Amino acid sequence: MKLPVHFQKEALRISGLYLLFAGLWILFSDRLLEWLVPNPHRLALFQTYKGWGFVLITALLLYLTLRARLTILEQERSQRLRVSQQLETYLSVSPVMNYVLEASPDGKPKPLWVSENIEHILGFTPDEALSFEWWVTHVYPEDRQRALELSAKVLQYGYADLEYRFFHKNGSILWIRDQMRLMRRDEKNGNVEIIGTWSDITERVQSQQRIQQQLDMLSALTGQARALAESLQVENAAQETVRLACQVLGAKLAWLGRAEPDGHVTVLTVYPPEHTYPHQIGVRWDETPHGNGPTGRAIRTRTLQVVPDLLSQPNIPEWRELLLKHELYTNAAFPLISRGRVFGALTVYSDQIGFFNEERLQTFQTLAYLAAAALENARLFGQTTRRLEQISALREIDQAISNSLDLSLTLRVALKQLREQLQVDAADVLLLDPLTQQLEYAASVGFSSDEIEQIRLRVGEGPAGRAARERQLVFIPSIQEEIQQFRWGDLLQNEGFTCYYGTPLIAKGQVKGVVEAFLRRSQPLDEEAVDFFQTLAGQIAIAVDNATLFEELQRSNADLILAYDQTIEGWSRALDLRDRETEGHSQRVTELTLKIARAMGMSEEQLVHVRRGALLHDIGKMGVPDAILLKPGALNDEEWAIMRQHPTLAFQMLLPIQYLRPALDIPYCHHEKWDGTGYPRRLKGEQIPLAARIFAVVDVWDALRSDRPYRPAWSVEKTLAFIQEHAGSHFDPRVVEVFMRVIREEGEKNF
Repeated sequence: MKLPVHFQKEALRISGLYLLFAGLWILFSDRLLEWLVPNPHRLALFQTYKGWGFVLITALLLYLTLRARLTILEQERSQRLRVSQQLETYLSVSPVMNYVLEASPDGKPKPLWVSENIEHILGFTPDEALSFEWWVTHVYPEDRQRALELSAKVLQYGYADLEYRFFHKNGSILWIRDQMRLMRRDEKNGNVEIIGTWSDITERVQSQQRIQQQLDMLSALTGQARALAESLQVENAAQETVRLACQVLGAKLAWLGRAEPDGHVTVLTVYPPEHTYPHQIGVRWDETPHGNGPTGRAIRTRTLQVVPDLLSQPNIPEWRELLLKHELYTNAAFPLISRGRVFGALTVYSDQIGFFNEERLQTFQTLAYLAAAALENARLFGQTTRRLEQISALREIDQAISNSLDLSLTLRVALKQLREQLQVDAADVLLLDPLTQQLEYAASVGFSSDEIEQIRLRVGEGPAGRAARERQLVFIPSIQEEIQQFRWGDLLQNEGFTCYYGTPLIAKGQVKGVVEAFLRRSQPLDEEAVDFFQTLAGQIAIAVDNATLFEELQRSNADLILAYDQTIEGWSRALDLRDRETEGHSQRVTELTLKIARAMGMSEEQLVHVRRGALLHDIGKMGVPDAILLKPGALNDEEWAIMRQHPTLAFQMLLPIQYLRPALDIPYCHHEKWDGTGYPRRLKGEQIPLAARIFAVVDVWDALRSDRPYRPAWSVEKTLAFIQEHAGSHFDPRVVEVFMRVIREEGEKNF
């Protein structure tokens, strides 16, 4: 065995010392003795024993030399032992595990040593870890190939740094950071020694995952807020809400329910769409047993309801099998509240116990707030759109009445509109013969057979006869339960109808017949639909009366046009009420706009459309969220972008309504400016319709002359000066000139 260099040097030093002493002894011992012992006899005696003296002195010198050196070596050994013990102590309590591998050029690594603290961190003893197969089998399967590939790079680059999941001895999964360094390479056989460390980074990774999850949730909610703010369809907003709850926020099932007046909860949308559980459980929100679930309680109490363990709840035993089947173990229900009114709930499920921690609950609650606001806005927008569509339908019927004396054509148009607007399955009209006092078939839509054409009923006979006799709406929610009331019950059963509506056709106080509507679904019409049904009945009655009294129809038509305009005025007042800063604004600007339009030579026919356009100038604001429309402070850029959409929204709402198309100029263009800097289309000069140019001046006049929360009303002089100043930039100079003249002629106080 080859000695270390420092031991070799020490041996040479001792040997050299011995040679030096021996040489000196040989050269000077005789002279020294002669000098010390002058007596020849004694000198001979000492020379006899001088060899023993050499041995004794040499032994003494070697003893002293070796003793000093061994003392130093013992001190060094003790120091190394203390350092070794300290190192072992440090390694045993260190949060980082250490190991040493030996790897051949073509073989797998062989563990040589693993620090004792592996047992504390991973649960395995060092002996158990002294196997490469042990490491491979305990790396998480999905990370194994990547870990093998990255660890092999230590032979190529001299280092490797990788992270992977690892199984603890108790079966739990930890995240490990593995750092490897190449220590030395044996030039003869090519074997290398590798030193490495394992660090438990589970908490760090989980923290990063939580942060990323929160960022993802925040990003998703931000995107959802934008998407919901722009959504004007209830179905789209509902579907986007439940999709986000599952795909982004991690729920297994989510559904939106609407609270109905009769106590049951209607499922609006489910995600995943194919999931059947919400449709199977029959949720209610009243005090019945089916109203004691989390969804019912959330609606009833207006508070968040969390069930950590659904299977342990005593009030849902009949749902247990379904919960087990679908692997739904915990859930939370969030009430949907808008403007102080609870109208439904967002219900979310997970297959993970403990899923609804505080952070997730806050996130889902935020989502519920956003969804409630969006759904309510979409509902209001949809309601407005439906009513405008109904006005359009009434207008179409009115045109059929006005343009033709063919009663059958008018009835077909009316029934077509009735079926489309109310989504009923079938409808018919029975006309009253004043001589026989019988109701006879006149027209129908949606029936699969022509048996309905044979119907003859006396007044008072069946639901239709009762409607004619009592002169009021008759509603039968379940035809099957009251089939005996119908003389032609077999026909209804064959058609599969479930609900019935019948209302009399009354014109000028006289019953002209009955219009009937049939539904195959169990859900009845809502109050708004019933009102429209009766309105349509009034239209049909007018059409019937028109067949014999054309002149009276013309008067009725004028009354109807007035009703349309009153409806528009009603919506105008509703818009003023919604935007509390401008109550009465629409009526004032309409009156002044008409005065200026007349002064500029517009015809009476044109003035009709100008009036309607002025009343509906802000109809697009129905699509603007209350949070923006009623915001007391200044709007930010994103809010202004949404607010500036209201002319386009007005255009989209009114364009499909042929009756209101001529009135589009003001709602669509009243924010355009003479110099082309307005919106939404940046029209310039006479590209802007005249009606919109007139209204732009009047709108600014009324706005500046009205009090605002952030400023008092301007004086007449200041307002007129402002308008005069902006003639040629904001306003048409010719319109400003006429406006000034009208103000002077009519008197400033009137405005």
